[in-house]
Parts: sequence; structure tokens; C-alpha cells
Amino acid sequence: MVNLPPDSPVTLSRVLIPLGFLLALLAAAVLPLAGVSCGADTHGLIRICYPGWGAVSGTPNITSPYVTSPDPATIVGPAATLPTGIRLFAALTTLVLLAGAASALVPNTYRRVAVGATATAVSLVLLVATAVLAAAHAGSVYVYVDASSWAWLGIGDGAGVSGGFWLALVLVVGTGVVVLSNISGLRSARADADLRMPGLDA
Repeated sequence: MVNLPPDSPVTLSRVLIPLGFLLALLAAAVLPLAGVSCGADTHGLIRICYPGWGAVSGTPNITSPYVTSPDPATIVGPAATLPTGIRLFAALTTLVLLAGAASALVPNTYRRVAVGATATAVSLVLLVATAVLAAAHAGSVYVYVDASSWAWLGIGDGAGVSGGFWLALVLVVGTGVVVLSNISGLRSARADADLRMPGLDA
């Protein structure tokens, strides 16, 4: 069995990988993941959005700059509240991102990279599912919001994913690139160690 050099306490990848997951978690939690913004008949302009914490709790952030009475949140809130299934996706996304951030605590290099790779793949799927389902639900509040169009970039009227989703997605993908680079480096190191095994040069 080949004994590779012991893992150094602090490496660049050991910092970048958990940092990427942590920043993605903060972006998804604070910024809107999905929502809808459009004119809604006599209710004026209503915006419904779900930051990450709102997706987990199911509570939307509802604003209407031109309507003060009746309170749009009181009218639209019950219908815009996310169902349990979507909230479960949001909670799982949070847990997986946390697991990725906690990978820095794993002492073994191979296991740490395996955790990072798994967290990257799973969080991408869950992040996309959460944002798309939340946007679809926001658009389904058709009684109060005419949301027949989709604004995938978070621009203009219609339901769609928002800035928090895109930023979190970029951060997770960037973290995945670091993980893949780490995997490639480990394979190269292992191949070099195998070539240096005693008896191979005889």
C-alpha cells in the first residue's frame, strides 16, 4: 500500500471549498431565490419573493410600493405561502451546503474531497429544484398576480428565479471546479507515488 505524504493542516483548497459553500449558503439565505413581480389589476404592483430563509419557513416577502390598504401581505400571504414539499427542498439545500462548508473539518484529504464533490452535485440539484418550484408557486397565485410570463433572469414581469439563485449557483459551480481540480491533483500524486514504489525500476 502506498503511503502518501500527510495532509498539511491548511491548504488553499481546504479554505476555498468550505468558503465557497458558506458564501453560497449566505447568498441563498439572504438574497431572493425566486419570485414574481408584475401588475395585478386593481392591486397595483405586487412583488412576491422567497429568500432562502423564507423558502425554508415557507413565508414569502411581499411588497407593494403603491398599495397601502388593504395590506398586500394579508391578502396574498396565505396563497403565496410555500407548501411543505418545497420547504423540504429548501431545508435540504441548506443542510447540504452546511455539510460542504463543514468539509474543512475532515482531516483525511480523500474523504474531504469526496464530501466536497458530493455536496457540490447534490446542492446543485436541490438549489435548482427549490428555486424553480418556488418561482412556479409564486406564479400560481394567479388570483392576485397575472404571472403568465417567466422572467428567468429576475428582470421584468412574470415569475422566475432571482439574483440570489444565480449568485449561489455560480458559487457552487466555482466550488465544484476547485473540487475537481483537487481530485485531479490527488490522482496525479497517487500515480507519481505508484511509480516510485520500490522494485518498479529493477
